Amino acid sequence: MPGMKRALMAAAAACCLATPVAADDDLVPDVSEALQGLLMLLEGIIESVPQYELPEVLENGDIIIRRVPEAPEEPPEEEETGTAEDI
Repeated sequence: MPGMKRALMAAAAACCLATPVAADDDLVPDVSEALQGLLMLLEGIIESVPQYELPEVLENGDIIIRRVPEAPEEPPEEEETGTAEDI
């Protein structure tokens, strides 16, 4: 599935870049920021869609489609907090 994410992101970027833009140089930074925001939004949407394994057909005809287990998130690093002696 990671290949599908990359392909979708590339297609979205190509569609956005294929639209004509006015020759005004003042619009270039605004358009660039808008495209970056759009790509970040699309990436978040794609990552939020659950991933599934290939369907498995059992002997009795039941079809099972298992969800791919998510990787456990790493706990945030603990910051050293100051004690009363540090103040």
